[in-house]
Amino acid sequence: AGTENPFAIAAIRFTLYTGLRHGTVANLRWREVDLAHGCLRLADTKTGALTVAISTHAAAVLNSLPAGEPDDLVFPSSKEGAPIALTRPFQRIRKAAGIDASVTLHTLRHTLASWAVMGGMSLPETGALLGHKSVQTTQRYAHLAQEHVRRNADRVSNTIAAMAAGEPAEVIPLHKRAG
Repeated sequence: AGTENPFAIAAIRFTLYTGLRHGTVANLRWREVDLAHGCLRLADTKTGALTVAISTHAAAVLNSLPAGEPDDLVFPSSKEGAPIALTRPFQRIRKAAGIDASVTLHTLRHTLASWAVMGGMSLPETGALLGHKSVQTTQRYAHLAQEHVRRNADRVSNTIAAMAAGEPAEVIPLHKRAG
C-alpha cells in the first residue's frame, strides 16, 4: 500500500470543495489564485473566463500548499511542467475507501451541486457556483430541489394536521418589531 502524491490528494479535495472540473483544477496556476479576495480568476474554462468564489475549506487547501511563482501549477505533477494526473489516484483512493466504482472525479462536481440545491441554494446561485452560463445547464439539479421542497411541505403539513387533530405542536414565539 503506497502513499498517494500529497498534491493529488489536495487537488481532489479542492475539486470537491469547489465543484470545478478536474481538468480546470489540474491546470490551475498560482496567478489565477486570489486568496485576498477569496476567489479564482480563471482565464480559460470550458465556458470561457470565469471568476469563482472559493470557500474557506477550498482556501485552506490552497494555504496548505507551498506557494509557487505565478506561472507554476498549483498542484504540480512529478513530471516537470505537466498538469497533475488525478484519475488514477482518485480511483485508488475511492477503492481504498470502499466507494462504488461508479463514482468518478466528475461526481465530485455533481456532489457539490446536489448539496447546494438540497441546502436551499437557488438554481441560478448553484449555476453561478459551478460556472454555468445558463440556468438550463443547472436544471438537472432541479429534481433535488423539488424533493427538498416536498420534504419541507410534508413537515409543515404534518404540523398542521397534528394541530387540527388537537395534538401538541411546536409554538414559535413572535417578537414585536422595534420602532
